[in-house]
Amino acid sequence: MTPLVSRGLLALAFGGPLAAASLDAAVARYAWRRRSTAGALSLCALAAATGWWALSYVVELFASEPAIESVFARAEWVGILFGPVAWLCFALAYTGRDRHLTPRTVAALAALPIVLLVAVWTNDAHHLVWTRATQVPVYDGYDLVAHVSGVGCWLALGYGAAIVIVGAAVLVGTTLSLPGPYLPQAGVLAVGVFLPGVAGGLIALPGYRPLLAAVIPIALAGVGLACAFSIKWFDLLDARPLPSTAARACVLEHADEAVLVLDERDHVVDANAGARDLFDGTETGLHDAHVDALLPADALDGGTFVHAVEGTARFFDVSETSVDDAHGRPMGAAIVLHDVTERRHRIQRLEVLNRVLRHDLRNEVNVIAGYASLLAANDDRSDLARYASAIERSADALADTAEKARTIERLAESEGDHPTDLRTAVTDAAAAVQRAYPHAVVTVAIDALPEDVDVPWQIGPAVENLVENAAEHNPEPTPTVRVSVSLDGDADEAVVTVRDDGPGLPPIERRTLEADHETALVHAGGLGLWIARWGARAAGGDVAFHDRADGTEVVVRVPVASE
Repeated sequence: MTPLVSRGLLALAFGGPLAAASLDAAVARYAWRRRSTAGALSLCALAAATGWWALSYVVELFASEPAIESVFARAEWVGILFGPVAWLCFALAYTGRDRHLTPRTVAALAALPIVLLVAVWTNDAHHLVWTRATQVPVYDGYDLVAHVSGVGCWLALGYGAAIVIVGAAVLVGTTLSLPGPYLPQAGVLAVGVFLPGVAGGLIALPGYRPLLAAVIPIALAGVGLACAFSIKWFDLLDARPLPSTAARACVLEHADEAVLVLDERDHVVDANAGARDLFDGTETGLHDAHVDALLPADALDGGTFVHAVEGTARFFDVSETSVDDAHGRPMGAAIVLHDVTERRHRIQRLEVLNRVLRHDLRNEVNVIAGYASLLAANDDRSDLARYASAIERSADALADTAEKARTIERLAESEGDHPTDLRTAVTDAAAAVQRAYPHAVVTVAIDALPEDVDVPWQIGPAVENLVENAAEHNPEPTPTVRVSVSLDGDADEAVVTVRDDGPGLPPIERRTLEADHETALVHAGGLGLWIARWGARAAGGDVAFHDRADGTEVVVRVPVASE
């Protein structure tokens, strides 16, 4: 070996471990300051282990006494044995699997390294770790302690390699499908941690050569460089990879719905917190219970399940989804129970209110209107006739509101399309408004429409209320409302356009309709426009409002019923 090469290798042998120790110290300090972050303490332990290995190597190389060389050659084994354990703990904690890092688990992982470390320091008595140790010259008078590896050495290297591979698989496997810096972060760390193991394996091989000692400094520096690079460029400890399995498990556990997971035998294999609370059981108590013991058979067919919770009946909609493997073969099912008790109560309250509007209110309005007619017939008192006229108008408005509430109920309760003839629906709607507002002029342009075009029946109430709204709110003596009907596209959509010459839709009503809800301070003046919107949506279409220079244009689009 030439003097130049010898000096270069000496500089590498001395500078490499010192650089590794410095990088490891910086990483350990950074990780310790972030110790509240998952995986930070394990990363600190990994950096400390490799840093100790590097420092022990330097002291061994430059020690002048054989006894000191022997002590630090043994001291290196602290890093060799416990570095892989720290790496696996980091991989588990950093990827959200820290539930596995119980004191018992860590103790089990460290048990063999502890036994082997004791064997290292007592090797002179049994020679299990190495069978012979000799001082081998390395560079310019410097030497190292070279060992002829024994069973314990190969066991340590095999165990460490297995742990490193498992940790790398956990880290890389978790980040493989994640966006962002996670996969590069995991890849750089895995390469850095593999380097010392590769170097140790080469040196432990029979036929030791001093030149191989140059591999150790490079490998030890690789760990620190990988950690520092990941911290600087890939946000190590700042952004944890969130495994999709952990995210799904969290969503499942904390979902508002009760969820049961069944196997192919219809036995429960998993249940979230909502299901455990619902059935007053624990995860162990529900495990392997047959679904028939929990739910009635008719509920599994998309029915409703009634269950007493703290003495109160609760209603649940039940849905079942098949769980398949990657090849589409069924493995089981997921049962979701959605609590619809409050929704049912709201529907009941609305039904009661609607019955009041439809029956009780309408009956009382008829009584008021009857007595108003009697008052209006009194020729002796002209003031009574004027008062009676006002009463009649109010009674008619209340009766119209009750009728609109009945229409809304029909729209809400309807199931299926119940197709009707488009021509008949539009002409009947226009005729009804013309009879109610004889001073208005309602025209229908429908001649170009083909015969026998069927659409969902909800188009009738929608068009009638739009025409009525145009006639009612037009201050002109003779309001004009024009209705045109056509087919759009490939005759698969019916378009009904209602135009008027009125003042236009007030901005407050337009904002309310576009927001699709009413508030206590902002509400539509009547139910007619709401019925038009709900009716079009119930038919599978929609309504659009357009301002024009000479009035308002409303366009209703609904699908044509298939033959």
